[in-house]
Amino acid sequence: MVLRGQDHPKTEPQASEPIYDVGNGVTAPRLIYDRNPEYPRTGRNGKKGGIVVLGLVVGSDGLPRDFEVVHSLSPGFDKEAINAVKKWRFAPATKDGKPVAAKISVQVSFRLY
Repeated sequence: MVLRGQDHPKTEPQASEPIYDVGNGVTAPRLIYDRNPEYPRTGRNGKKGGIVVLGLVVGSDGLPRDFEVVHSLSPGFDKEAINAVKKWRFAPATKDGKPVAAKISVQVSFRLY
């Protein structure tokens, strides 16, 4: 998981809570449950693999939201990466010992074995 940092909150129109960058007193959310993505049929047929990088917000409730594809493999892979990460659960970021929403980046790997 790749994390970015700064101390000031950011608010977004669809979010009702301030969103922080990790660092300077804001601890990173900690992944507590993940699920592997489904492999897109087109990827299996073409024996394609790689990494999709997603930017997202982990709310103070530990739920991921506000997904953005930062590095794409293809629309099918991107969709499956988002579908998988929607099921992930986090211990939320904290600031001054209290749970807060934080923006992070995650990597979702697709590999054929």
